[in-house]
Amino acid sequence: MKITYLIFLLLLLINCSCQKARHHLTVHFQIDKKNINIKNAYNVDILQKGDTLKANIDGDYLELPELSNDAATLIFTYQKYKLEFKDVEVEKLRLNQNMDWKFKVLTSNFSNMVNTLNLGQVTGIQVWEINPLEHGDGIDITVPVYK
Repeated sequence: MKITYLIFLLLLLINCSCQKARHHLTVHFQIDKKNINIKNAYNVDILQKGDTLKANIDGDYLELPELSNDAATLIFTYQKYKLEFKDVEVEKLRLNQNMDWKFKVLTSNFSNMVNTLNLGQVTGIQVWEINPLEHGDGIDITVPVYK
């Protein structure tokens, strides 16, 4: 009886150690600083080496597909909004902790975010905030939208 129990315990420990740690990736969307409820109504696609890889969406949570080490383009789509972030290092997409992604569209009051020499041509700003929830610093990727 003790041997059976020990074997069962050993198999359980082996199984637990072989499973990948799952980290949560929460997605948010803002338009001009107003939070938008996007549950299950958005898409995240990753373009890599000529392939379009789709992320799995479950409410505000996102599960990324397997990626190679090549740079990628991430496309966030919600209704008429399409935010595209090119040449993203894949390490920024790999999860080693719980993360919070916030996509933003700014159509006004963004002058402090762009070079004033080109401000006349800029009609908006697209922002992707990548925020680790356990350790490390977050980053913002900002893309100006021109006329």
